[in-house]
Amino acid sequence: MGTDINLYAEKKVGDKWVLATGMEKNEWYDPNNPLKSEFSPIQIEVGRNYDLFALLAGVRNYSDVESISDPRGLPNDVCQEISAEYKTYEDASFSPSWLLVSELEQFDWEKVIQKEGMVDKHVANLFAGNPMGFPVDKWPKDIQCSYARWKRDGVSVRWREKAIDISSWYLLKDKVDNLCNNLTIRFVFWFDM
Repeated sequence: MGTDINLYAEKKVGDKWVLATGMEKNEWYDPNNPLKSEFSPIQIEVGRNYDLFALLAGVRNYSDVESISDPRGLPNDVCQEISAEYKTYEDASFSPSWLLVSELEQFDWEKVIQKEGMVDKHVANLFAGNPMGFPVDKWPKDIQCSYARWKRDGVSVRWREKAIDISSWYLLKDKVDNLCNNLTIRFVFWFDM
């Protein structure tokens, strides 16, 4: 079982935060359950990226990186649509938080992060000297290109990566560029298993 992020965007209009992404038909709609409304806010999809989760809020922080912020809880002035969505899944959710786009833009995305994992013993030599970047281009075609936190008969290795290369920041940045239009944007998010 893995961890996923529920990520939404709000924009500041006057002194109020409003949903920036719109609403969509809720596939889990149940007319007999007031928590399962007909529509729900559109999520920003960034996939299951534990490095991004670690950078945003210290969640699944296997590389022990410094997060942009510890989880802050939902903002007191969160928009009604996101608040209602959170209440629907609150019992199965953890580490609710929020970040302003300006905080994300100020983060040092060129920061080098030390990574470690276990790989097939036949490719451990590719990690000699703690290389910069995961050595995909040197990987033998007959061995699955992967690593794990633990792997039976695996060998522990280390390599370095820039935060921008492992975090899906480009997915968020693309969304930011589409949403901003000189507005103040805030991402509101929580995690579930």
